Amino acid sequence: MILEDSAELTGKAIGTLFHSFDDVDLAAAVPSIEIPILIVNGAFDNSLTGGRETSGLIPDAEHAVIEGAGHLCILEKPEEFDRLTSDFLRKNGLF
Repeated sequence: MILEDSAELTGKAIGTLFHSFDDVDLAAAVPSIEIPILIVNGAFDNSLTGGRETSGLIPDAEHAVIEGAGHLCILEKPEEFDRLTSDFLRKNGLF
Protein backbone atom coordinates (compact mmCIF):
# COMPACT_ATOMS: atom_id res chain seq x y z
CA MET A 1 0.00 0.00 0.00
CA ILE A 2 2.75 2.48 0.90
CA LEU A 3 4.71 1.64 -2.23
CA GLU A 4 1.62 2.28 -4.35
CA ASP A 5 1.21 5.72 -2.78
CA SER A 6 4.76 6.92 -3.33
CA ALA A 7 6.66 6.71 -6.59
CA GLU A 8 9.68 8.09 -4.72
CA LEU A 9 9.89 5.13 -2.34
CA THR A 10 11.85 2.77 -4.56
CA GLY A 11 13.49 -0.50 -3.56
CA LYS A 12 16.83 1.28 -3.55
CA ALA A 13 15.46 3.99 -1.24
CA ILE A 14 14.07 1.40 1.18
CA GLY A 15 17.39 -0.50 1.16
CA THR A 16 19.31 2.70 1.86
CA LEU A 17 17.00 3.49 4.76
CA PHE A 18 17.56 0.09 6.37
CA HIS A 19 21.33 0.18 5.84
CA SER A 20 21.62 3.68 7.31
CA PHE A 21 21.43 2.08 10.76
CA ASP A 22 23.93 -0.73 10.13
CA ASP A 23 26.64 0.61 12.45
CA VAL A 24 24.42 2.46 14.92
CA ASP A 25 23.67 1.01 18.35
CA LEU A 26 20.41 2.70 19.26
CA ALA A 27 19.56 0.07 21.89
CA ALA A 28 22.30 1.31 24.23
CA ALA A 29 20.54 4.67 24.65
CA VAL A 30 17.02 3.30 25.02
CA PRO A 31 17.09 2.76 28.82
CA SER A 32 17.94 6.42 29.36
CA ILE A 33 14.67 7.65 27.84
CA GLU A 34 12.83 9.64 30.51
CA ILE A 35 9.66 10.73 28.72
CA PRO A 36 6.35 8.86 28.47
CA ILE A 37 6.61 6.18 25.79
CA LEU A 38 3.88 4.14 24.14
CA ILE A 39 4.92 1.39 21.75
CA VAL A 40 2.13 -0.02 19.60
CA ASN A 41 2.27 -3.19 17.54
CA GLY A 42 -0.28 -5.20 15.65
CA ALA A 43 -0.78 -8.80 16.79
CA PHE A 44 0.56 -9.99 13.41
CA ASP A 45 3.42 -7.47 13.30
CA ASN A 46 6.85 -8.96 12.57
CA SER A 47 8.17 -6.31 14.99
CA LEU A 48 5.99 -7.48 17.90
CA THR A 49 8.82 -9.25 19.71
CA GLY A 50 11.08 -6.22 19.26
CA GLY A 51 8.34 -3.91 20.50
CA ARG A 52 7.93 -5.98 23.65
CA GLU A 53 11.69 -6.09 24.21
CA THR A 54 12.10 -2.36 23.63
CA SER A 55 9.27 -1.44 25.99
CA GLY A 56 10.93 -3.63 28.63
CA LEU A 57 14.14 -1.60 28.34
CA ILE A 58 12.49 1.78 28.90
CA PRO A 59 11.46 2.64 32.45
CA ASP A 60 7.66 3.04 32.69
CA ALA A 61 7.12 2.47 28.95
CA GLU A 62 3.77 1.11 27.88
CA HIS A 63 3.24 -1.48 25.18
CA ALA A 64 -0.06 -2.09 23.43
CA VAL A 65 -1.02 -4.75 20.91
CA ILE A 66 -3.82 -4.21 18.42
CA GLU A 67 -5.56 -7.48 17.65
CA GLY A 68 -6.21 -8.33 14.02
CA ALA A 69 -3.57 -5.93 12.71
CA GLY A 70 -0.04 -6.20 11.37
CA HIS A 71 2.87 -3.77 11.14
CA LEU A 72 0.73 -0.99 9.68
CA CYS A 73 -1.79 -1.09 12.52
CA ILE A 74 -2.25 2.69 12.30
CA LEU A 75 -3.73 2.14 8.82
CA GLU A 76 -5.36 -1.23 9.43
CA LYS A 77 -7.16 -0.30 12.67
CA PRO A 78 -7.03 3.53 12.83
CA GLU A 79 -9.83 3.89 15.38
CA GLU A 80 -8.12 1.51 17.81
CA PHE A 81 -4.74 3.17 17.27
CA ASP A 82 -6.27 6.62 17.83
CA ARG A 83 -8.03 5.45 21.01
CA LEU A 84 -4.83 3.96 22.45
CA THR A 85 -2.83 7.05 21.57
CA SER A 86 -5.41 9.51 22.89
CA ASP A 87 -5.78 7.59 26.16
CA PHE A 88 -1.99 7.51 26.58
CA LEU A 89 -1.65 11.25 25.90
CA ARG A 90 -4.48 12.11 28.30
CA LYS A 91 -3.05 9.84 31.02
CA ASN A 92 0.30 11.63 30.75
CA GLY A 93 -1.11 15.18 30.54
CA LEU A 94 0.00 15.55 26.92
CA PHE A 95 -3.33 15.77 25.10
